[in-house]
Amino acid sequence: MLALQDTKLQNAVADRLMSEKSFDYSRGFDSEIVFESYGVRVKIQATDPELLAEAKRTVKKALLDRVKILDSKDADHTFGFAMDEDGTRFLFLNGEQISHDSRRKRFF
Repeated sequence: MLALQDTKLQNAVADRLMSEKSFDYSRGFDSEIVFESYGVRVKIQATDPELLAEAKRTVKKALLDRVKILDSKDADHTFGFAMDEDGTRFLFLNGEQISHDSRRKRFF
């Protein structure tokens, strides 16, 4: 009985891993900005200017427009935004994918 439960658990984990979608961003991020807010420097990167503009609007709204755009490339944290051919958006934190979603409203 226990072996059967272990097999079911292994299968469930395998199914979950297979359903995870990942994005190969080997071409790199084409656009980026660095901003400071509340003493923290953050870099936002995107695979295209439209995604960057959308991320920038969201940042300004979420941080009550208390954002200062910097010329520096140094940042404490880096967020990356990418979108594949199917319209799925991907979010990266310091180079590691942390989320994805096909619905823009849920993503931003």
